[in-house]
Amino acid sequence: MRRKKGQAPLLNVARWIERSEANGPGERFVLWLQGCPLRCLGCWNPDTWDFAARNLMSVDQVMATIAAVRGIAGVTLTGGEPFAQARALRHLAPQIRSQGLSLMIFTGYRLEELTSDAAREVLTHTDIVVAGRFILSERDEFLRWRGSRNQQVHFLTERYSPTMLQDANITEFIIARNGEMQVTGFPSEALLGELRLKFPVHARTVSGARREPAYSWKCEKRLKYEGGRSVVYRPYGVSCCF
Repeated sequence: MRRKKGQAPLLNVARWIERSEANGPGERFVLWLQGCPLRCLGCWNPDTWDFAARNLMSVDQVMATIAAVRGIAGVTLTGGEPFAQARALRHLAPQIRSQGLSLMIFTGYRLEELTSDAAREVLTHTDIVVAGRFILSERDEFLRWRGSRNQQVHFLTERYSPTMLQDANITEFIIARNGEMQVTGFPSEALLGELRLKFPVHARTVSGARREPAYSWKCEKRLKYEGGRSVVYRPYGVSCCF
């Protein structure tokens, strides 16, 4: 796809989920962007590191895809490294906010490292930023929306409150009509171990929240997990807990 002079840069997209409760407050459209220069040791989305073109989409195409999903609270950008595509996001972010949607971004950069004009402009339209590199030696399964203790959650507007950080993380199961189960959010090692035991043959990494593993299984029955952490079961896009 060629870009005409004066148009916003194209976005290199890895994938998206239309509805998720595990990647920020409320039901959210989650967009994984392709390409990351940081490449943190222990990152669970290494397929999003490469900057080679994966799914090139215009800002208008991405926005139309988001707008087609009704009743969501906002959009979450993750990756990959979203701010590696700040020049395109400076055009997408205001469109998201103009629809009354909130914007949350997971980035491997610290907030003070985001100094480019494009990055600062994106931040003016952002409600929540989870910032900082994933450090494997500081991994913590019980920090809301974070993978390691060094990472920080910045509330940039008054739309959401830091009291949200007291809530437990969510692990989400999305069941496709073909029986494929996708896990996203912040699964604990105990849950992942149980999943690997129950579905060892078909396990493969497909997507997930930033720096957390995600797997896909062909399955015909609902998985039950007794763990003290919130689990959302979403058959065909309809969520419930079990």
